[in-house]
Amino acid sequence: MKNDFDDKPTSDELVFTGLKKSYAVGETVKLDLEAHLTANSRFDRADLWVAIELPSSDFLFMTAMPFDPFSLTPQHFRNSVENAEAIYHLLQFPVPAGIGQCH
Repeated sequence: MKNDFDDKPTSDELVFTGLKKSYAVGETVKLDLEAHLTANSRFDRADLWVAIELPSSDFLFMTAMPFDPFSLTPQHFRNSVENAEAIYHLLQFPVPAGIGQCH
């Protein structure tokens, strides 16, 4: 007999989903973060940080602000996460022509 708990992770985990190995021009790149977190008490909380490392070795930090989603200033993406069975939509954009081509 299958129940609601059969497909849930057995421990806390963060999983990036949605990426493919390669994309064609015009396809949509989509990156989600699945959070499966369980706190032992209401005092067990953590901040969730998401950053993208650029070829220059600088980092773009994701913010919680939808109209200003990236910052060079280190900051959390979500703060004080206690219990979460959530999917955070991180990136979604069409692949433009000329990206990733070498000359």
